Amino acid sequence: MIRFTWDEFNNKWGVRFEDIKHILYFINSYHKTKLELIGFEFESSEKIEDVQKEWLCLLNNLTHPDDLSFFKPYWVPIAKNRNDLFIDLSSKNYYLFEARFFYFEIQWYKTFYTKSINELLMLLSDNNDDIEIKQFRLRNLDENKEILDLLVEIYIDN
Repeated sequence: MIRFTWDEFNNKWGVRFEDIKHILYFINSYHKTKLELIGFEFESSEKIEDVQKEWLCLLNNLTHPDDLSFFKPYWVPIAKNRNDLFIDLSSKNYYLFEARFFYFEIQWYKTFYTKSINELLMLLSDNNDDIEIKQFRLRNLDENKEILDLLVEIYIDN
């Protein structure tokens, strides 16, 4: 079984993880009603280290081969009370994505909110109105629905 320690994580991903702390601080500096439009509550920059340590502990307890091959120690869970919304430290643009499970095929897959966290940061920092923020969230939901519809179609055809 693969074991992930905080020291190993910090040695490999520590510099990039510090970026996430700053990103979360920046995101959480916006008015709560603006953030609520996105559809989830972000973890605080002060607590993200504890959240990541819990994530590594959770990974160390996985036993199913599909789970072990899908979930990664360099994913940072960034939403409060959820372990399915992540920023990927291995991507230079910090992908923001959700891990989802497709029950028909019994497999995990990712749906992306954005392939660059900068898209979300710019959306929040610009004087965008609520409609643009809602469209950001709805666009993701539409893409997720298209993926799910395609997976169901493939499943039914087989």
